[in-house]
Formats: sequence, structure tokens, C-alpha cells
Amino acid sequence: MLPLSGHPDKNSVTDADPQYSLLKILTIWALVAVPMPVMAFIVAPAITTPGTFKAGLVVWYLMITGMVWQVILSVILLNQMLDEFSWPMINARI
Repeated sequence: MLPLSGHPDKNSVTDADPQYSLLKILTIWALVAVPMPVMAFIVAPAITTPGTFKAGLVVWYLMITGMVWQVILSVILLNQMLDEFSWPMINARI
């Protein structure tokens, strides 16, 4: 934070984390967002008969699988960004 004088304050906090590039942001977005609709609209109809009770359960299980994938990906990304993978470090990061 810069004071009104325009000179850096010795007590200011600087963000040492590098900013992600646009390519990395879009890659992470694709890894998180694309599997869910693919499983719901391509995989589920391919392995079930639409309109049956089983089809609804299959979509539901595939969506849960997609959410588990999102948690796993989040843990992988946090592990790469943190020096020490512990709850206090994770809590400070998120």
C-alpha cells in the first residue's frame, strides 16, 4: 500500500506470489469446468437409457465424481503453491 506521499511505506505488505498467466488461468478453468458437462451430457446418455430412474442416478453419481475431481485439483494446486502443506497455511491462503 502506498501512502499519500507516493513513497512505499516500510510497514506495507507486498504480495510475493507470482500472478498466473492467462494461459494458466484458462487451463485451470478448463480442468475444473469441462469434465462436469462432458460427464452429464456425453457420458451419462451413452451409458444409460434416457428417461429412466437409473439415468438420473448415473448423472447424479457422475456429478459427485466431478465434484471430487474439483476437490482433488484444488488440493493439487494448493500443494504446488504452499511451502508447507498444513491447515494453518491452507487457511491463510484461502
